[in-house]
Amino acid sequence: MEWAIPLQILDIQKIQIGSPVQGYKYISPMGYSDGDVNFNTLCIILPLMTVKSYDAATGRLQMLIQGANAAKLIAFQELFINTVVAQQRTWFPNAKACEKDAIKEGFQPFVDRGILHLYCPSSAVGGSNAIHTYRAKTWTNGIVSPTMFVPGKPLRLAIKIQGLSFHQHAITNMWTGKFRLQHRILAIMTA
Repeated sequence: MEWAIPLQILDIQKIQIGSPVQGYKYISPMGYSDGDVNFNTLCIILPLMTVKSYDAATGRLQMLIQGANAAKLIAFQELFINTVVAQQRTWFPNAKACEKDAIKEGFQPFVDRGILHLYCPSSAVGGSNAIHTYRAKTWTNGIVSPTMFVPGKPLRLAIKIQGLSFHQHAITNMWTGKFRLQHRILAIMTA
């Protein structure tokens, strides 16, 4: 079981971004620390949002988000950019140092113009990648149906922030200057 923090009470200043770790991808893990409470992973329960679009073939899910919730996610995004600007010489000593505008240009935003861009594979069935769904007052484990993502439908999602994923050049293995938020949807809750 993983603990998740509602976006409404998430304090951006308490998010911790670690140095990139080489695995199947080059990823900076994230955690959260609030006094005596420390989470090694960062899971967030998003507020009720409206589906804008869903592509079952690619898993691309777009949700409409606005107001204070959008502002908080934009601040979250800005934290990533500022961290990479500050840490680039330490994390990527062999790469050319870049100004903030260049770093920002290399970041694939997950919130842009009132749209939250997520990935939700329709094939996430069973195992550790299963997505829990709550529908008709019942929890089920694993079956994601494209019918859950009808445009205009309100949903609440729980997501795990796996970290910042840095794109590496296939031959040199050096950072290309591109990066994005790596996430996984843990649960989908419908009315």
